[in-house]
Amino acid sequence: MISLRLKVIGGLSLFTLFLLAAQWVGSLPDHYRDEGRQEVLAKYREASRIALLERNAEIERIKKDHANTNKIIIDDYKARLSILNDKYLAARAVGLRVPKIACERPPTDTETASTSGNHEAESIRLPSRIESGLFDLARKADEVNIQLGACQAWIKLNGF
Repeated sequence: MISLRLKVIGGLSLFTLFLLAAQWVGSLPDHYRDEGRQEVLAKYREASRIALLERNAEIERIKKDHANTNKIIIDDYKARLSILNDKYLAARAVGLRVPKIACERPPTDTETASTSGNHEAESIRLPSRIESGLFDLARKADEVNIQLGACQAWIKLNGF
């Protein structure tokens, strides 16, 4: 059996050899130690540069796609607003009318009046203040509807 002394001597000699090897590796010239590392770093830099160029090209393509999609949606939105303008210009020329009978007061007597003298086909145009207020409300509602349709189309075209 190996004595304890031999084990201690063997352990110390191994430790000494390790220290000598570490000192020898530390004394190697820098160009020998860095030779492989510089090649790896150069490959990494080149791969990073290529990946960055590819990503930038993809970003530019996506930007062009979004710009085209936005142009399509905006052109359609403007066309729909133009149609809406034409619609309301024509409607304002005709005006809003109510049947003449709606403006008359009901008779105060309990007898039913004969409708033969009533001209239900006749109509009266609403006052301009009321007419313009109603047209403005209807126009705002239609504009919101067109905006919502444009937003929906943008969402669908972008694949969301």
